Formats: sequence, C-alpha cells, structure tokens
Amino acid sequence: MAKQKTIPELEAEKAGKERKLLQLQHKKQQLENRAAYYEKGDRRKRAHHLITRGAAIESVASLTKVLTETEFYTFAEKHSP
Repeated sequence: MAKQKTIPELEAEKAGKERKLLQLQHKKQQLENRAAYYEKGDRRKRAHHLITRGAAIESVASLTKVLTETEFYTFAEKHSP
C-alpha cells in the first residue's frame, strides 16, 4: 500500500502545481500575443500598400483630390485597362 502524504507535503505539491499552472498560462498568453502581433503586421503592410498607391494616384492625377468617393470610383473605372 502507498504511503500517505503529510499535509505539508500535499501543500508543497499543490504550490508546485499552481506555479506550473501560472507558467503555462503565461506561456499561452505569450503565444497569443505573438499571433496577434504577426496578424497586426500583415494589416499594417496592407494599409501601407494602399496608402502609397492612393498617394501615387493623387500625385499623377491631382483632380482625384477633390473628387467624392463615387466620383473617384467612376474615374478609376474609366481609366483602368
């Protein structure tokens, strides 16, 4: 038959398991933060791409600065290949 553990032994074991649980929760949070960082990076790259393209269009066709959104899309459709 297995030897029964004393209360101090059980408390020490509990403290060790709680510490391990906190470490694993922290590791999980780190991984979630890393995933969010990379996802956010992709959005930033896309936003940068769209902004630079829009600025290029405005520099070539300065008329687009004063157009409404509907007028801009009409203009873009007429001038697309």
